[in-house]
Amino acid sequence: MSKVRIVGTQNGFSGARVERIARTVQQNAWVGVKALFAVTLAGAVLLSAAKRPAAGPTAQETVLPALVHPGAVQDVAAGAPGKITAIHVQPGAWVEEGALLAEIENSELESDLDLARGRLSAVRKRMALEGSAGVAPRARLKAAEAQLKAALRARDSARNRMKAISAEIDASGNGRAHQMVQRVRDLAAKRLATAAELDAAELAAENERRAGSDRRDTRSRIAQEAEAAEGQVTLAQLQIDTLRAGSGSATDIDVREAESAIAKLERRIAALRVTAPRAGQVSFVNASDGGAAVEGLVLFRINDSHRLLFEVSAPPSIARDVRQGDPVTVRVPLDPPVEVEAKVDEVVWTPHLSHGYSIRVRVDNPDPAALVAGLEGSVGFRH
Repeated sequence: MSKVRIVGTQNGFSGARVERIARTVQQNAWVGVKALFAVTLAGAVLLSAAKRPAAGPTAQETVLPALVHPGAVQDVAAGAPGKITAIHVQPGAWVEEGALLAEIENSELESDLDLARGRLSAVRKRMALEGSAGVAPRARLKAAEAQLKAALRARDSARNRMKAISAEIDASGNGRAHQMVQRVRDLAAKRLATAAELDAAELAAENERRAGSDRRDTRSRIAQEAEAAEGQVTLAQLQIDTLRAGSGSATDIDVREAESAIAKLERRIAALRVTAPRAGQVSFVNASDGGAAVEGLVLFRINDSHRLLFEVSAPPSIARDVRQGDPVTVRVPLDPPVEVEAKVDEVVWTPHLSHGYSIRVRVDNPDPAALVAGLEGSVGFRH
């Protein structure tokens, strides 16, 4: 850069002083140019680095919502019929194993137990009077044979009724009305069926379910009758064999029979106190104070929250790329949410879901005491 020489004065400055100022301006301008060049170069380097791909592969993830189900469900049924006198839990309550859920009253069972204990006492008194030895008279043998015939008739009648009710259950369509509901729902979703047709199909399915439940309850009662009759056959045959052989007195057999009857009644009365078979969350209560309890009818449902099932409704475009055992990230809807690494359990076609495919993942619950069943979590699929 050439020097600039200025002569004369300008605004009161001498020529020499103006010349020095000019040289200073020229030097500062050159420094500014160099600084601008350095900044421009640094910016280019940063821009180049920003466009450069990151070191190593970057994992991509598709996150889909998932409905949280309990890992296991335990139904608790009434062990004996009667009147419900107390309900000790409500839906959503957490119970420990053995916790009292409900109490049932059955005065007939209590009366039968008193009678059985009275018979046992009478037999023992007779044993004391007659002695433990001696041959039973012919009348006792005839009575035992008549008892055996009656027990055989009762057993055969129960078995025949069992076959008849089982045939009715088999002929009831095996859930045809329920299957029809699924088809009508699919048609309704495509606007090929009306709401009235769907309501009619659902009503038919509900009637089918109730009828099937009544038939199964009837079969359960008949099965108990058959079992009781079979027990009477065994006892009567044992009594006859003992009497004919002349070994032991008939009162010994009467004692064992009375003791067995008492033990059965005591078990049935103990079942009037409905308790939790496992720890978990009560998700369903089908009982009310003063209501009737039917033996075998489910009164409570308890969810085991130690394991959780995440169910994802996935479209075919995603489901077809997911395999059993694929690693996923499960987000449990706790407060705050918790992420758990897991693997896919199964991919199944499920018509009742909106997208048709169900991807299921099971994980241990990070906080078993938290009530997360029924909430919405999510599952992240890597690709």
